[in-house]
Amino acid sequence: FGSSHSSTRKDGRSSRPARQAPRRTRSARALRTMSGFRRSAFVMALLGVAFAKQLSHIATTQAPNDSYDNKDDGASLGTRSQPATDSFDTADEPVKLVNDGEGGKRAQQMVQSQDEAARLAQLLPSARDDEYRGKLIRILRKEGAKALTQAVEALTQALGDGAALADRRSATRSLGMIGGVRVVQPLIRALGDADISVRKEAVEALREIGPGLAVEPLIQALGDASLSGIARAHAATLLGMLGGADVVQSLEQALQQRGADARVRRRAAHALLEVGLVEAWRALEAFQDDAEAFVRKQAAEAVARIANPPPFDECSICQER
Repeated sequence: FGSSHSSTRKDGRSSRPARQAPRRTRSARALRTMSGFRRSAFVMALLGVAFAKQLSHIATTQAPNDSYDNKDDGASLGTRSQPATDSFDTADEPVKLVNDGEGGKRAQQMVQSQDEAARLAQLLPSARDDEYRGKLIRILRKEGAKALTQAVEALTQALGDGAALADRRSATRSLGMIGGVRVVQPLIRALGDADISVRKEAVEALREIGPGLAVEPLIQALGDASLSGIARAHAATLLGMLGGADVVQSLEQALQQRGADARVRRRAAHALLEVGLVEAWRALEAFQDDAEAFVRKQAAEAVARIANPPPFDECSICQER
């Protein structure tokens, strides 16, 4: 009656299209042949590989926002600086911090967070230029009296016997830049240094400190027999430049010690003229017949009431031995 959708081929087989078997992937075929436990393990491994690939993609496409390595961070900070550490890891780190922009701002932050003032103080004796010294001293000064005391102690040690000449010279200059009463005694000690350049630095530093802080310690140094003759001679010279009526008696007493070091007596005589007071000149009158020619000359000038004594280089005594 109706037509059939299937036909018979000559070979007797139906001409209806045969159902295609589903194509199986390699993984599916592998799963078919596995036991239940092995099949579960295999699936988990595939999922792990896929998850790892996803994480790798995320890591390589996202840029960190909390790092100083970002160029925008470097531009906003002005300089590409590294994050501050908790301590100085190497011997060169303190120098790097001090030289790091804005007058050692990074070093200042370090000192505030950690007690590194002593470490910075130890750098002063080896400083070879005033700019570097100034940065160190400014940092230590901001830290207060304790930090400066540590610096003075380190510099005083650098003035000791056996210290290198460059360190002694640098220590003396650094003491002068620090200033204040705490540096006076170390500088008086430097007045007796074996090297002329160190003595010159000490003389200049004490002049800059001024009479208010320096005169009394210098008076004591002038009468201290334990100090070298050259140190006491410098003390007399400085008293003549810094002192007034309060130094006349001490200088006269030094001049009266006829068996003392000749350098001390010569400097005391000239200092009495340098003071520029009538009472100082009168003190010299008694030495017109002194055995020392230089003392007699100063006494003669005093008698003549020379108001303006001849120019005197405060460091000429440095060359005497």
